[in-house]
Amino acid sequence: MPAPGERVRPPSRPAGRPAMNRRLRLSRLLPALLSFAAAGLADAGPAPAPAPASAPAPPVDPRLGPPFRLRPRPALGSADAPLVVIEVTSFLCAHCREFHEREFPALKKRFIDTGAVRWITLNASNTAAEQDAPVFALARGALHAGHYRELAGAFFREARRPEAALFEALARPGGPGADELARWARDDTNRKAVADDFAEAAALKLEGTPAFIIRKRTPEGRFLQARIEGYESAGYLALAFEQMLQK
Repeated sequence: MPAPGERVRPPSRPAGRPAMNRRLRLSRLLPALLSFAAAGLADAGPAPAPAPASAPAPPVDPRLGPPFRLRPRPALGSADAPLVVIEVTSFLCAHCREFHEREFPALKKRFIDTGAVRWITLNASNTAAEQDAPVFALARGALHAGHYRELAGAFFREARRPEAALFEALARPGGPGADELARWARDDTNRKAVADDFAEAAALKLEGTPAFIIRKRTPEGRFLQARIEGYESAGYLALAFEQMLQK
């Protein structure tokens, strides 16, 4: 196990990746492996500001570590998986959509469906103004109503439509109608959850999305972490996951 703060050589990037924005490429140079105490994750930045006294902030999620609070989230895979991946993704991000359509299915089959990875989704970005886009509140409403997985792909495809057209595009026979979707988008509880999502993303000090926070808890209660920002191939992420699983 590396000493706290020790940098570990990450896997080589496979050939054949699509061209990326240079800023994201430089910020992602490859995952640096860190060892840190669950209660003192300095690289994650401060935890989101606590809620008002009338609504105390929930505690830090012991499975995820700071700055992630214990609250409902889109999740796939076994709760007992040895590795947790927190994906920060925005429905307004073209690279995020491409990742979910091209790379995620292979990772799901290899790591999530086999019990190796618990995959957590944080729908947010490093652009605070995006939290006002109705699609994020819709995602929170869908999660609460049990429709998140069936609508997730459509959220990426339709996110930039005007509000009324968005509700019509997302309406499903036997599922939420346009009126129900409109209520989700305007619901104060959903909007507060979106603000909390963006606060967690801000605490991570991301330079772009998608981003992947890969964490493994040790028997001593500490975490190993790898952090990757920007679009990566399934093959590259698989190498990073395998490296973490072997630690």
